[in-house]
Amino acid sequence: MAEYYQKWRNGTSRGRSTKTSNGLAAIQVQLNNLGREIKKVNEIVYAAQVGCEQCKGPHYTKDCPLKEEGKNPYYT
Repeated sequence: MAEYYQKWRNGTSRGRSTKTSNGLAAIQVQLNNLGREIKKVNEIVYAAQVGCEQCKGPHYTKDCPLKEEGKNPYYT
């Protein structure tokens, strides 16, 4: 323990701590990116499950391509 304390006071053991901190920061960035990707996938799955009210397609009603054309294949 005395040896570790001496290394810590001299600053020689801090490199490991910095590497650990940088590694943890990198992991946190990856987790944040993964969280964003999961959110995107969940939105796509929800849209596919709920579907469009106009054409029953696997997208939100607000994103329906028929909305722009003013057409509905079920009422033509």
